[in-house]
Amino acid sequence: MRLFLHELMRFRDFSGRSTRREFWTFILWLFVFSLFFNAVVFAWVMISDPPMIAPTIFIPVWLAMFAIMIWVVVAEIAVGVRRLRDAGLNPLWILLIMAPFGFIVLIFMWVKPTKESES
Repeated sequence: MRLFLHELMRFRDFSGRSTRREFWTFILWLFVFSLFFNAVVFAWVMISDPPMIAPTIFIPVWLAMFAIMIWVVVAEIAVGVRRLRDAGLNPLWILLIMAPFGFIVLIFMWVKPTKESES
């Protein structure tokens, strides 16, 4: 959990390195939190009578959710860039995330071991 929070707070750092452990711990906790959040929202929508739909939720809630989503997406991209740099690859490979099935290639890049710097 500490590694997750550490990586989440480094959301503006695209220049450092992240080890495999830091990267995969971040991804695992992000997956767990998203499952929990989706279950809570699903339960909230299904329990309400009549079933609640998106426009009925207050605008401040949606704005807060949007801000958190942007923060997490930027943190995901930052940790991905740092992991690519740690594996000795060009950080611009992160652009593959926009290609169909490009994330599969990125997974293979992210599992590479740390490459020691020549300097």
